[in-house]
Amino acid sequence: MRALREQFEAIAPGEESIAVARDMWESWQQSGVTPPDLDTIAAEFMRHENGFFYEIVRLAEKSGSKKLNIHFCQFSLDRYNAYAFTAKDGYIVLIDDVFFQILFFLCNIIVFDAMGLVTDDVERKDLKDFTDRIIHTNYINRQRIDFGEEKYLHSLMKKEYELTEFANYLFGAFKAFIIAHEIGHHILEHTSGKVTRIFSARNNMVEAEVDLRAMEMEYEADAWGYQLFHLLNHTTDNTVYYAYCKYKLLFAPALLFCIFDRLDRIQELNEQITIPYTDHPHPLLRYETIVNLSGTDTADDLYGRLYKSVCFYL
Repeated sequence: MRALREQFEAIAPGEESIAVARDMWESWQQSGVTPPDLDTIAAEFMRHENGFFYEIVRLAEKSGSKKLNIHFCQFSLDRYNAYAFTAKDGYIVLIDDVFFQILFFLCNIIVFDAMGLVTDDVERKDLKDFTDRIIHTNYINRQRIDFGEEKYLHSLMKKEYELTEFANYLFGAFKAFIIAHEIGHHILEHTSGKVTRIFSARNNMVEAEVDLRAMEMEYEADAWGYQLFHLLNHTTDNTVYYAYCKYKLLFAPALLFCIFDRLDRIQELNEQITIPYTDHPHPLLRYETIVNLSGTDTADDLYGRLYKSVCFYL
């Protein structure tokens, strides 16, 4: 644990940013005003979402010396999904924002647990029950969570500001790879005249024809997306916000596929089905491919602790 703490301290946010966060919470508490709930915080964060997306697009343009007419939109459907779509006036990346809500929630839970802030067995079980309820409401029933009424997560996030910041960067890394993957579909001309599904949709059919070309395109987009993700993590362009991130979470794509796999298993258990994976590879196959491509050290202590927390809560 000491080695892990030293590793974390090496990538921890600066004292100035931590002081700002602490002062904000203390001013709210002293004023007697209830701190804004997570939905309010998320709404404020959404003001920066388009900027975050277009920074990644701009970096892709620089790496390929080509102007990309790509637009971004968040939306809600009846299932978790992301699309890369070719329209007459350019490319469009559509991201299911309800999925981003639960991904943000999970990032906070697994970071606080992995870094040892949830040590009491009773508290850990209560947090597991709380997570199960959130997943059932958000993931299974496709309902938005009003975190303003969920005091549990508030109290957890205020335990240590550094870990809240760490969770935000992990969430940002997950989003960056998802977006980079989508841009990859456009660069590789996978989206011409059709919509490409990124997350497996709910499907009661067990026997179905497998689209091998679609499978290959997903692997190709994963590989291209990881290269852009890697470039983003190492950019020295100070006009790109990500350049200021102290966390270089290059294992994030591998961990993301582990989360996809666990969520798929929850879906299968809840709906009593077997996901056929007809046009998208199994998440664990994509995990193995991205580990080999990225050289992710799965024996890394930080990765191992986060993965263990993923397996406990999902």
